[in-house]
Amino acid sequence: MNKLWLRIFSTFFALLSAVLLGIGFVIADIMKNTYMDMIRNQLSQTADIIIKSIDTKSMYQHSNELQNYIHHYYSHHDPRITIIRADGKVLADSDRDPHKMEDHSNRPEFREVIREHHSYGESVRRSPTLGYSMIYIAKPIQKDGKFIGVVRISVTLKKIERTLEQLWISLGLAMVITLTVSGVIGFRMAKRFTRPIEASIQVANRLIEKDYDSRVKTKANGELKQLVNAINDLAISLKLQMEEIRENQQRLTGVLANMVSGVMLINPAGRITLVNRAMEKIIGASSEHLIGKLHIEAGKNFGLSQLIDRSLKEGVRIHEEVHIYYPNERILDAHIALMLAMHHEEAKGSHNRSS
Repeated sequence: MNKLWLRIFSTFFALLSAVLLGIGFVIADIMKNTYMDMIRNQLSQTADIIIKSIDTKSMYQHSNELQNYIHHYYSHHDPRITIIRADGKVLADSDRDPHKMEDHSNRPEFREVIREHHSYGESVRRSPTLGYSMIYIAKPIQKDGKFIGVVRISVTLKKIERTLEQLWISLGLAMVITLTVSGVIGFRMAKRFTRPIEASIQVANRLIEKDYDSRVKTKANGELKQLVNAINDLAISLKLQMEEIRENQQRLTGVLANMVSGVMLINPAGRITLVNRAMEKIIGASSEHLIGKLHIEAGKNFGLSQLIDRSLKEGVRIHEEVHIYYPNERILDAHIALMLAMHHEEAKGSHNRSS
């Protein structure tokens, strides 16, 4: 059986681990969302600047001039800039030759702006060539109220993925340190809290084994101190009661041993539980051979056994003379009465020797 302190500590440690893990996920999600919002704002502002700087005529007449402009100002740093005409044709790109690029009309961020007529399009997907995720922001280029193209700005999320990895490493270290410190504190608190309880249980078990000198010696505070004091008071009370019982038993034994009259104590099952020396002489057998036997086996007298059975059954006092023949023929003045002890009825046969 697991100790109480171990069950308390295990529960505390499991709950603390779950709470810290939940907090870690929440913090990581907040950091990711905050970083993504910052990237969106930066890309959106960059797109607005580019839209204002583009001559809409170059969308159809001077595409090479547009490519040179985009490549000159944005080819050496992030983000990547792509100018896409309304039919999906790539007119300019800061990283690649637009003439070698495929049609972009099926891109999610392009469809949101051109086909669904949104003022903003966004898509996050993994690049199969680069091997990591990228975010794409698209904003419309308008002329006379019509969407004639799209400025698409993209940036790799490799940095945010690395940031999240570092965040998880930092959170992991913080969790390990927190769990270690909390575990030590929780262990000490659990041991301190349960030590008086376990000591009280041990003393209670020793009291069951009749070790009435056992005491709880562990220090405690508050309600636990009340529990310890109650167990110790109980042990003292039990010791005093048992000493009183032993003294009374010794007195009773002394009285019975020195009585001239024979005394036999019989339980409700009809078996002998006590005889004095006078009764041993009357029956002609020692107490070792009598205790535990049926009264009819010990007395070997049908008349006497009848009286005892009648007293047990009817719960009445009986006073009669009984003639016995074993071990010697004699007449007994028999007094049979009931005794109440430990909530059980017992028959007491008192036999006075007569001439």
